[in-house]
Amino acid sequence: MSAKILFRLAFLLFLSAVVFGFEIINFSISLKYETDQPGDCISTVTGRDLCASVAHCKILSVGCLLVSIGLLVWGAKLENRG
Repeated sequence: MSAKILFRLAFLLFLSAVVFGFEIINFSISLKYETDQPGDCISTVTGRDLCASVAHCKILSVGCLLVSIGLLVWGAKLENRG
């Protein structure tokens, strides 16, 4: 795999991490306005568990960011070798 492709994949994964970060903010706002009590996690509008959604987005955001960094390092090693 060429370094150019790895850099493009890393960029796409970085953008995915940003989108998941935005979703964390979105679900946090929903937690504030769509629940009855401050400690509740179930939305009164959609019936969705917002705390689980925030947790999934955090995992996906950190995962995409770590894989993106790994691809950048791998691409840099390929670039320096060749």
